[in-house]
Amino acid sequence: MKYHTPLTILALLVSLLAGCSKHSAVTTSSNSKATDLGVIEVSDGIPIQQSLDGSRACVITPTVFRNGSVRLSIAIVETNSAGVVQTLATPRVQSSAGQPVEVSVGDIDIRLTTKIRQNQQPADDKQTILPGRHLSESQVAEIAGRELSGVQNYSCQFTDGVWQILEIQTGTWISSSTTNADGHIFVHSAHPEQLVLRVNDADGKIERIKTP
Repeated sequence: MKYHTPLTILALLVSLLAGCSKHSAVTTSSNSKATDLGVIEVSDGIPIQQSLDGSRACVITPTVFRNGSVRLSIAIVETNSAGVVQTLATPRVQSSAGQPVEVSVGDIDIRLTTKIRQNQQPADDKQTILPGRHLSESQVAEIAGRELSGVQNYSCQFTDGVWQILEIQTGTWISSSTTNADGHIFVHSAHPEQLVLRVNDADGKIERIKTP
């Protein structure tokens, strides 16, 4: 019996190693089942809606930084048979633009690559007064916050020396689709916006817009 004990231990070790190898194979195969959304063109703060399998979808809100990194705030939603939309998870991930990233939550696995839209202003440039202007976007946002105490969601857009303050209508969505060179269809969704205030960039003069 003394001579059989080492052989028994060796057989047990081989069995355990074989079991570990099988477990690793299962993990690798599950990653290959990720829903690949391909390359998604992003702009700072503009939500993008993507369909997943069946009744599920994800709404991706990007934050673009000057160093080329992109933070994605993702809401994974599901619509039931009664048409009610339920949020399943809200993961966040940050990576460099052009670098593939994968997000896994439960049985949901999403893979995508971000591409920053040209001529779009990075998030940390909002603190900077750009050439040819007198106010930064953050300064205009402070003015809008004081003047529009009842408005919770708004955006600031600069056009021909005037800042337009647009109230975001959160009750509905406006969607549009684009197809890239690889044939991938991307659905871009955003809330409609209503002009409520103008701020002159040169002197900060405020013009309120009458709404119906």
